Amino acid sequence: MLISNADGADHAGAITELIDGADAIFIAVAFLTIGGADHIAPILERRLAAGATVELFVGTDFFLTEPDALERLLELGRRHPACSVMMADRSSATFHPKIYSARRGDRWRSIIGSANFTRGALRSNEELSLRVDHAAGDALTKRLAETFERYRDWKRFQKLDPLLLQQYRSAYEIDRRERAKYEKARDRALPEAFDLRVIEDWHTRYLADPATAQVEALRRQSRTKALRLQKSIAALAAGPIDGAARKVFRQGLGDLMGSSGGQHLCGGRATFPARAARLWSIRRR
Repeated sequence: MLISNADGADHAGAITELIDGADAIFIAVAFLTIGGADHIAPILERRLAAGATVELFVGTDFFLTEPDALERLLELGRRHPACSVMMADRSSATFHPKIYSARRGDRWRSIIGSANFTRGALRSNEELSLRVDHAAGDALTKRLAETFERYRDWKRFQKLDPLLLQQYRSAYEIDRRERAKYEKARDRALPEAFDLRVIEDWHTRYLADPATAQVEALRRQSRTKALRLQKSIAALAAGPIDGAARKVFRQGLGDLMGSSGGQHLCGGRATFPARAARLWSIRRR
């Protein structure tokens, strides 16, 4: 079964259904927020009180996991020893799975997809996950068991405790402050109300203006003249440097680049000569 948050059967409901009545619950997510913890903690507490076991593996990359959410799960673990909460340290390789798996007797149900344990992911984000029912001997069951066993043995994970939580909270607060400074500086550096649609609108209006054809014709003329002069100057290399060559070079260079008596065919005026500028300025009035 495919689960999304757009068809009335959101991830919050699907995960709640998966956990209800389960004997063993295994969860691995990249990010956890207080919204996700507030949703899942009461559901897990009911199952723990009924004798179920719970293992949670939570990532902390990019400081997107909230300390208050971890504290909520830590409190749950204090009340129920059968609840194990493991926290991943940050690494160059992001811990990024989203796995919710539960066993009832010898039957399993798993949800694997894009949804983290956040309020948005559970209810409103554009998420997509696959819910699969499988049995104890199935290939998927074996692979999931191997995956969670690898997480248990992975040195990147530590069991969440008050000291570990405090260390993470301190780093999280530093990151949040520095991120706020960066975002403020970034917003100040960006042009106010910059919108590419404004440029697109002006370009459309420019192309639709009757003067544009004249402007473009003048540009083409300037380019053609400039190319002809460049070729004539380049051809001087094949002959002697005499008075005639000097005259051709001096006149050609003046027309290409000179502003006093020359045509100034190179640079900004070559692509938008004075006559073209006048045409466009008159049209804008």
